[in-house]
Amino acid sequence: QGRLLLLLHAQQCSDDGCVLLAKCGAAKTLLQHLASCLDDGCSVPQCASSRALLEHHGACVNSACALCAPAR
Repeated sequence: QGRLLLLLHAQQCSDDGCVLLAKCGAAKTLLQHLASCLDDGCSVPQCASSRALLEHHGACVNSACALCAPAR
C-alpha cells in the first residue's frame, strides 16, 4: 500500500524539490524507468513489482481491495 501511494503521488507531483514525501524523487526516477522498460527480467530494484502494482491498481474494480482501497 505504501509503495502504491508513493508511486501515485510521484505520478502527479511536478515539484522537483518535493519535500512532501522523502522518497518522491526516487519514485519519479523509477516511474521514468518503467515508462521505457520492456524487460520482464529487469534487474532494476522494484521495477517488476512496481509495474505489477500499478497495472493491478489501474485495472482493479474491487472497492474492497485491501491493496487499492487506501489509494482511492
